[in-house]
Amino acid sequence: MEGIKDIREGTQAVVLFYFHRSDRESLISKKRSNKGVYSTRSPHRPNKIGMSVVRFTKVDGNKLEFTGVDMLDGTPVLDIKPYI
Repeated sequence: MEGIKDIREGTQAVVLFYFHRSDRESLISKKRSNKGVYSTRSPHRPNKIGMSVVRFTKVDGNKLEFTGVDMLDGTPVLDIKPYI
């Protein structure tokens, strides 16, 4: 894939992804002492968009492996942006 051709192992990036298994849209996190959802890292968010800064551990053709993310295997990735 041309879009990832310059990604190198050991570099960092911002990954935007879709919380596809989240099914709640409450603005209060009951599991986190009734805090507002925007002050927590809860995956249950009204917009269902997540973001993590990751470090690439393996680049193999069009497959990327990385650490530092709080998403499940198979989660749809929306975008990858350089971390500067």
